[in-house]
Amino acid sequence: MKKFSPLAEKKIKYYVYSLRCALTHLYGYVGKGKNSRVFEHRNLMHLTESRKNSWLRKNKFYEQIESTHETAQAAYEAEAAKLSMLNEFPELVIPGGLLNEQSGHHEISMTTERYEKLFGDKNDFDKEEVDKIFRKQNRRGVILNIVKSAKANKKNKIPYRELAFGYENSIKEKLHLTEEIFIRFNGSIVEHWINVKWKYDKVRGNSWTGNRIKSKLSNSRIIGPTRNSQNSTIFLNMDWNNHKKQLK
Repeated sequence: MKKFSPLAEKKIKYYVYSLRCALTHLYGYVGKGKNSRVFEHRNLMHLTESRKNSWLRKNKFYEQIESTHETAQAAYEAEAAKLSMLNEFPELVIPGGLLNEQSGHHEISMTTERYEKLFGDKNDFDKEEVDKIFRKQNRRGVILNIVKSAKANKKNKIPYRELAFGYENSIKEKLHLTEEIFIRFNGSIVEHWINVKWKYDKVRGNSWTGNRIKSKLSNSRIIGPTRNSQNSTIFLNMDWNNHKKQLK
C-alpha cells in the first residue's frame, strides 16, 4: 500500500503508528499523523540519506496503527506514552535503537518522584511573609480562592483566570484597589498576575484583566495560619482603614 483510501482516511482521523521489522517484529519507528502520513516513510525512503532511510531500504518492514484518536493532542500524548514505554523496554526495539531523530517530544511516563519534581509545588507560600514584602514594597494584592470550582474543573479544561471571577459586590471597593493577584486552587498558588485592572457588571460580578508572570510564587504550597482558610479573598498589604483615609 502507498496510501489509505478516502473512506479509511476519514474514518481513522488522527493516529499513532509504528514501522516494524517484518522478520523480528521489533519496533523501528514510532510517529503520529493523519490521512496517509504512515506511508510517507516507504514512499520517500529513496530520496534522502539518513539512518532511517538506510534501514528501511535494507530491511523488510510493515506499517502498523497503534491507536486512533479524535484530536491531534490525544495522538501527541499517546505517541509520547508509546515512546516512553519502548524507552523502558529496549528489547522491543531494533538493534541500535529507534530510527526517530528525537526520542520523544515530552515525558509522559515517569516515576512519581520525577512527576512531582517537574509539575509539583516548587516553593512555600507563607501569607504572613508575603504580606511583609508587599508592605515594604508598597504593593497591594489579593489571593483569590477558587475552591468552589473544583467540581467544575475536574479535567482542568477551564482556565484558572476564568474561574476567578464573580466575587461579591460587597468587597468591590477594596478588591478594586489590588494590583496583583495570586490564584489559589486546591491549596496551592497556581498563578501570579500583575498590572491588574478590575471592572464590575451585574452579570459577571467582579472581573479583571492583567499580565500573568512566572515567579517563584507561581507554583507554591500554602503554609502558615492561612493554610486551611476557606475565605474567597485574602488581601495582601490592605489595611482597609488606612486606605479609606487615602481615598478621602
